[in-house]
Amino acid sequence: MRVLREWDKRQIEVKIKGRRMIRRVLEEMGINPEEYVIIKNKRIVGEWEEVKDSDELVIIPVVSGG
Repeated sequence: MRVLREWDKRQIEVKIKGRRMIRRVLEEMGINPEEYVIIKNKRIVGEWEEVKDSDELVIIPVVSGG
C-alpha cells in the first residue's frame, strides 16, 4: 500500500496482509489518525475504514485555530 504524507510529500510503501483498519496502520507508523484527514483511493474516509495492500492513502494534517 502506498501512503503519501502530504505535509512533506514523502511517499511510504507499507506492506499489509489481508485487510486492516486505517487507524491501526497509521498508529503503527507513529501517526495519530485523529489529527489528519485521510483520503483512500481519492475519496475521504474515516479512520475505521479498512484498507488492503493495493490501496493508496493520502494523509493531510488538520489545521485549526483563529
